[in-house]
Amino acid sequence: MMRACNPLIFTMLYFSFAAPVAAISHRIEATYNFVWNGMLVSTAETTAEIDSNSYSLNAEMRMRGLAKLFVGSDKTNFSATGLVGLNGDIRPQKYSSNGKWKGHAYRESLTYDLDGNLSGVVKDWPEKWQKENAREPVPEALQNGYDPASMFVALMRRQFPLGSMSSTAQSAVYRVFDGDTVVSWSVKCATAPVWLEKTKHATGGEAHECVFSKELLAGERIMPANHKAKKPSAMPKRRKTRGRKARRKAYDGPLKVWMRPVKNSEFWVPVQALVPSEKGAVQMYLAQMALVTFKPEHMAINSSLR
Repeated sequence: MMRACNPLIFTMLYFSFAAPVAAISHRIEATYNFVWNGMLVSTAETTAEIDSNSYSLNAEMRMRGLAKLFVGSDKTNFSATGLVGLNGDIRPQKYSSNGKWKGHAYRESLTYDLDGNLSGVVKDWPEKWQKENAREPVPEALQNGYDPASMFVALMRRQFPLGSMSSTAQSAVYRVFDGDTVVSWSVKCATAPVWLEKTKHATGGEAHECVFSKELLAGERIMPANHKAKKPSAMPKRRKTRGRKARRKAYDGPLKVWMRPVKNSEFWVPVQALVPSEKGAVQMYLAQMALVTFKPEHMAINSSLR
């Protein structure tokens, strides 16, 4: 349905990794619903395990209903592993994803060295996809940054400030490298929480609104030689639309995510999101979430469900 979209440019990260020590480990399991035009189009099951030395994230997205026809797949998997520095910052070690594109299987993976630079890449995509999505090469100096899944972990660790949403307010900056593009994401989150209503797809409660804006730094798309830009009509037709069709217009506003702290922990999770789409906004909702905390001897000492 969409390719996976953290701050802190890597030149600012001064990692000093200590030898592994016994640490309390946290596992956060969350289920998300994705809704378009009132219809449930996909669900995502995520599991994040984080301690003071390392982290891992696994996610499985399943398409529902008509979404399977448009995507040509019923399931997509993502995973990421990395290290946690003494100052709490994170550094990716490996990212991978696999699934189907228009019925054809694909897989890709990125591995990083201890300096955070790309050390290996596997991209096994159908030939037609590669032709339709060709991009300019990313300079070697820019082949580093968070992978898309590790950005999610950085958000969970609340590596962003709460403050004003004004244009002059401080932003958290996340640089994401997915193997094809380098994108700089700027994130601003409001200090005061807002109340989110409970629905059939989502839990309710208080959350902090965050606005994401992005800038493409490298990996510009290469348009085919026979590509023709659409010419705007001199006299566009204005026809009223009603009902569902009226709500299917493209949403070109910012990506918005509402974040909430996890009870009895230092972590935060996204509870709702509004995602831009040419066919209308896609809304993401947290359906359920559980936190389990483990002692070094791997005995669970706490759990919560919201």
